[in-house]
Amino acid sequence: MKLRHLIYPLAAAILTGLAVTSCVYDEAAEPDTPAPVTPEQPADSEPETATITLSLTAAPMGTSSRAEGDQFTDGEKAEDAAQANELINNWFVAFVREGKVYATATGQPEAAWNDRVSLELPRGTYSAIAFANIPEADIPQEFKADATLPADWKEKIYTAAAPASTAGIPMSGYLENFQVRGTVNEIFAIEVVRMFSKVQFTFKNRCQTDAVKINSIDFTPVYTGNIFMFRNNGDKPTPDSNPENEPALPAHGSDTYATVNHLVNQDLTSSVVNSQVKPLRTHFYIKESIAAGNHATDHFHIGVNLQREGRAAETVTALADEKLEFFYRNDYVLFPIVISDYTPELEVFDYPPIGGYPVQVDNKGTEFYATFSSSGAFDILAHLRDSQGRTIVVKPQSQGGTSENYVEEPVIVNAPEKFTLTFDPMENKWRGDFPQGSTETITITFKFHIESLVYTRTLYLLSK
Repeated sequence: MKLRHLIYPLAAAILTGLAVTSCVYDEAAEPDTPAPVTPEQPADSEPETATITLSLTAAPMGTSSRAEGDQFTDGEKAEDAAQANELINNWFVAFVREGKVYATATGQPEAAWNDRVSLELPRGTYSAIAFANIPEADIPQEFKADATLPADWKEKIYTAAAPASTAGIPMSGYLENFQVRGTVNEIFAIEVVRMFSKVQFTFKNRCQTDAVKINSIDFTPVYTGNIFMFRNNGDKPTPDSNPENEPALPAHGSDTYATVNHLVNQDLTSSVVNSQVKPLRTHFYIKESIAAGNHATDHFHIGVNLQREGRAAETVTALADEKLEFFYRNDYVLFPIVISDYTPELEVFDYPPIGGYPVQVDNKGTEFYATFSSSGAFDILAHLRDSQGRTIVVKPQSQGGTSENYVEEPVIVNAPEKFTLTFDPMENKWRGDFPQGSTETITITFKFHIESLVYTRTLYLLSK
């Protein structure tokens, strides 16, 4: 299977406004009449009011693929249509004049890309601060009517947890120092940005006969602390590029990163048997997060708990592409994952002395127990087995293993000091000697890489 990811910002919402005087020219109604000349700004001694029309509009920001592969078609990798909770379901706008909130406006469209409200404002210089999908009761008092806006309002903290996969995505944005002049066709715009990132997985089952159930997904490291209410517009990433600036986060402790466990519990029909099967998709939302320094690998780590028909559940793992260093608010990242037809297995062969008993190996899914009756040489064979019983021997990349299917050098723990394993390239086996008189269980961990997913198998060497 290929593990790839696509990254591009979700469609941003744009808050636009049109200020007009009472004199509005309608070209459709009067096609032969020349357009009137735009009037000059009225003198300060002639106070007038202007009507501002506010419009919330969504505009996609582009796409970018950071890895290649042929297991998924372009259509299968395409972004899903925006869900209702990712659109604008309610909004609140504060108009600030001379450091105070002069007026506010609210709206409650039904999962809309855009909405409009008219508001009369005297001529002057304003800033507009907008929120979407946040209950008005949760809007900080600093942005309510008649409040004095603090100088550090852009550093305001947002404390809410990441929303559920169907909850409305909070948005925010602002436009500073625009002038209402009382003239025709004055247009203003505020980019309203989702405060959270969307993480989506799409799965394809390439097994010939096995049914596969995806139980859950673990994703780490994910930031769990507070975030800023507003995005730093100077550091926002450019679409179709690898952003250099990591997201700005408030000061936080070392315990503000954790693992997200996302429950799926869905069966994955084989796409080999039925080529028309649509890949399974599932998603969740996270806060802006930084991989470096917050995980042992300095990468984002994926764990998928799955269950093949008739077998025990197991967790397979993968690291995200090294180019995926950060998650910004409003990012959309897709991880397409293929479940292979092959599962990894271990076999143990020994060479008992005359009168001795062969090693007894018990297979318990992801764990293998080899019980020795005496000391002596033994071999370990690592291979992949498909649903029809066919096998493929795998070996380390240093010994000719492919980049798609290989096994790492085994990790040995709880073993006598001189215990070693040596790979025999002629037999494609690891060779070792079970120590005489050993009473301690020797633990050996093998990590199989099968088309970018990592399957862990543990072998325990025991003595009767």
